[in-house]
Amino acid sequence: MLKPYQLEGFKWLKTLYDNNLGGILADDMGLGKTIQMISLFDSIKTDKPLLVVCPKSLVYNWESELDKFKIQIEKIVYVGSKKEREEIIGKIKSSKEKLIVISSYDTLRNDIDEFRDIKFDTIVLDEAQNIKSIDALRTIAAKSIDAEKRFVLTGTPIENGISDLWSIFDFLMPGYLYTYQRFKRIEERATTSDEKAMDFIIKKTAPFILRRTKKTVLKELPPKIEEVIYGKFDNESRKAYDSYLLKVKERIENPEVNKMEILADITKLRQLAISPKLLYNDYESDSEKIELLTNLIDNSVESGHKVLVFSSFVKALDLVKEKYNEDLYFELTGKTEARSRIDMVNEFNKEESTKKVFFISLKAGGTGLNLVGADIVIHIDPWWNDAAEQQANDRTHRIGQKNSVTIYKVIMKESIEEKILELQAIKKELFEQIVEEGDSRISKMSINDYKYLLE
Repeated sequence: MLKPYQLEGFKWLKTLYDNNLGGILADDMGLGKTIQMISLFDSIKTDKPLLVVCPKSLVYNWESELDKFKIQIEKIVYVGSKKEREEIIGKIKSSKEKLIVISSYDTLRNDIDEFRDIKFDTIVLDEAQNIKSIDALRTIAAKSIDAEKRFVLTGTPIENGISDLWSIFDFLMPGYLYTYQRFKRIEERATTSDEKAMDFIIKKTAPFILRRTKKTVLKELPPKIEEVIYGKFDNESRKAYDSYLLKVKERIENPEVNKMEILADITKLRQLAISPKLLYNDYESDSEKIELLTNLIDNSVESGHKVLVFSSFVKALDLVKEKYNEDLYFELTGKTEARSRIDMVNEFNKEESTKKVFFISLKAGGTGLNLVGADIVIHIDPWWNDAAEQQANDRTHRIGQKNSVTIYKVIMKESIEEKILELQAIKKELFEQIVEEGDSRISKMSINDYKYLLE
């Protein structure tokens, strides 16, 4: 049974479909974008296949959602050995009835020659921020699919800048936002207080973007409380951090400095803010941040809560989880099998589960998972854009959550982490300006931008 706003979303999708148009369903994370799209699939009358492309981690989640809502459409998960995939392609080509094909972005990229031979009724890109890089092979592959209708699901159509929208619209309606170079010129004016340029972008894109936030449509959803906990370096960690910071500041003044080398240095500073152990194998002491994190987890579990712990660095997760018995936690990283993810999520969400903590790599598990069994979220380190963190937070602050959710960011004072928080706020303001009314990526930053981070 669709909620009223989901029914509105379905009708919006159906109107676009019936008029041979595509669009971006950009609802807040946790509002049920998948079920709205499944409802569209159920309504489509066609004898051609429908293609869903999603991150590898969500392939079986889509299969599970289709099973849950019991729609009478055959589904095929496109995985397996080369021979098994060839058999699936043969089945898709020979089918005379509507069926849903679910593939990951990487599998689509690898087998694009086989997919190009198939005429699809509709292609849907889930977590479409995966095609924001216009030159990436996965982007090129997705755009080359022969499909009559095209839709996109993403809670974050803008992560790194307005130009993210160009790549998505170039998938939906090639040429609608002009060439990339021309759109970039418009973007540059829009981001330097040219109101006409900003209005132009909004007017061009707004008819094809539907976004609702939890604040406006889920009045019954418990509150989300965000809190920053500041820590202060202990003496040894301070020395390690300051020593490396001095080297970076000296290196960045070299006119021949390589930006990628500076980026690597900044990554190391982020690691040092967590613990010198992330860089120096012979470092023995626990850092102040690790102690803060373990105290926070201990207090949460002892108070009857379940906890999600996110980090950009798997090794940082390792430093924290080594403090606990394996019976207490699950761990999800890029190495975790897709099937295992579903099993772990289901077990963790059971009220009687003995697993109270879920350690999650931000990139591997920041999207697509439903972890409403938890009501505490802890970020070991801040990421470059707020959107990625909000996606992680909304693994638990979503439909089905009965408790208020508390999100903790543990930030070391007088470190690069404080500057990253400032950068997040700038990007969040840009996102709301374009999308709500209707990380410049770190590698794109200038040397002066890097110097600002090191102040």
